[in-house]
Amino acid sequence: MPALKTEEIRQEVARVLKSAKPPKSNLTIGEKKALRSIKEKSEIVVLPADKGNTTVVMERKEYDDKMMNLLDPATYRKIKRDPTDKIVRKMKELIKSTGILRTTEDSKPDVPLRPIVSAINSPTYQLAKHLAKILSPFTGNTESYDRDSIHFVESVKGVKLDAGDMLVSFDVESLFTRVPVKDAVEGLRRKLIPEG
Repeated sequence: MPALKTEEIRQEVARVLKSAKPPKSNLTIGEKKALRSIKEKSEIVVLPADKGNTTVVMERKEYDDKMMNLLDPATYRKIKRDPTDKIVRKMKELIKSTGILRTTEDSKPDVPLRPIVSAINSPTYQLAKHLAKILSPFTGNTESYDRDSIHFVESVKGVKLDAGDMLVSFDVESLFTRVPVKDAVEGLRRKLIPEG
């Protein structure tokens, strides 16, 4: 299933769950008091983790520091006015002129934070959806590609390790904000419009 479609489904499921009546609590009175006590402390932040169905409890100062570090000036800059109307206008012009879009970790020791924002119904949502449709045939076509953790387990089942061997995992911090946009666009152009 394309990533954009799964995100739409996830958002819809989240919306339904938010409006659903929760089951009867299984917490004791003591546990409820303890949770209320933690919640009332302004120097503590309690957050759901984005993976692993866990809860993160942090000191407010550490949380605030991490949030400020996310606003790295090399990645983000403060703007004077809301650009939404201008983006919407440009998207409409693009649609009219080109005809596109007419088809309708928590085990890490320092607890890194990252903004999670739904782009559904944002000004560029239809453009992203269209691009995802164009680009999806190019994803997952390499031997090193693992679709998800289940696929990874399947791909390493037959691997035999020697005594001195070691499994290594690499992660890129803030991957999408570190991708050089000009290089990415040029790579896509070469892939989509081969020369000669």
